[in-house]
Amino acid sequence: MSSLIVQDVEYEKESVDALIINATKVLRSTGNIGIVAMKKEILDSLEFSPSLIHSLDLKGEQMYQRKTGLPQALVPAQTILALREATRELLEEGVAARRSAIETKIGRVKEWAMQRGLQLTAKPEYMGNYSVSLYLPVGWDYKRFVTQLRELGYFVIYGHEGPEGGTFTVCTAGHLSMEDIDGFTNAADEVLFKQSTSQNKLASVHEGAQLLPHPHAPKSPQPQ
Repeated sequence: MSSLIVQDVEYEKESVDALIINATKVLRSTGNIGIVAMKKEILDSLEFSPSLIHSLDLKGEQMYQRKTGLPQALVPAQTILALREATRELLEEGVAARRSAIETKIGRVKEWAMQRGLQLTAKPEYMGNYSVSLYLPVGWDYKRFVTQLRELGYFVIYGHEGPEGGTFTVCTAGHLSMEDIDGFTNAADEVLFKQSTSQNKLASVHEGAQLLPHPHAPKSPQPQ
């Protein structure tokens, strides 16, 4: 769960027993760090399974650390330092402030998508607050889109249809400014409108022009 910091979850109310946290994205630390938070009574009740690899062997990890005071797989000091500094930076900024900044940036992306007629891949209430998944216009696929987008210096990950499909996901967790977000939307406009114009689907590129939505996309709510 790399979005832990920006998801407003009432853990006691939701009866959450365990969390597995990725240190990248919202926490902005180095990769290859997984943090497990679990209720002690549940961890104590687990049975040891020697067939599990270290990253899945929570009971074995607990037993080893109680015996030696060290993790089974030693972590480089640089990795621990990176996590420490990322945590310190978050606390200095404030969780609420970081959450608000990320939500503001993803709001800008959603606004752009609505103006361009790009449809959400799920109902708004099922979307998180640090990423958004969208259908590409008819005739586009992810590989084609991202290849041209890379040429302009931007990149997005594919959506639920995979790299061969017609969806993409934008995430605003990270050291991103509003200028970065506007740069992405401008680049996406240039790629998508350029292709649409070449197919004579649009006579010109102009503010608020609408692209054809994906035929299987759910309808987005209309602005009030």
